Amino acid sequence: MKKIFFIALILILGSPVLADNGVENKREVYGLYDIYWQTNSAKASGIDIDEEQLERATEIINEWFYLMKKLEHKKLGYIIEIDRLMARDNKTRDYEGIRKYIDRIKEIEGEEDMLTDRYQKRLKKEVDLEKIQSVY
Repeated sequence: MKKIFFIALILILGSPVLADNGVENKREVYGLYDIYWQTNSAKASGIDIDEEQLERATEIINEWFYLMKKLEHKKLGYIIEIDRLMARDNKTRDYEGIRKYIDRIKEIEGEEDMLTDRYQKRLKKEVDLEKIQSVY
């Protein structure tokens, strides 16, 4: 169980990094990210986890560590911090803190950064949903 938790944690933190940093097969990266969520759901439901999925997740972790060495440590720290803040539930999520890190990444990357655009869209969608929910 600890191995699965570690794999899941690394996969959560590593997927945005991989998706934005020249991995040749981006579809495969997103597919493995989906496998993580499916695996997590299966685990929560008490279903046995497929060993092939764990093997594929391990491959993505190894790739993530390789890319992590190539990234600026400052940018990586911001990405990890955003993922940590995004992992909270909607009621406790720190939107201002997330925006702060997005702005810092933009300073490093520039305005055309796909990663920050992805987070901006996700934030807008979740904030709008939060406003709608507050009406009820």
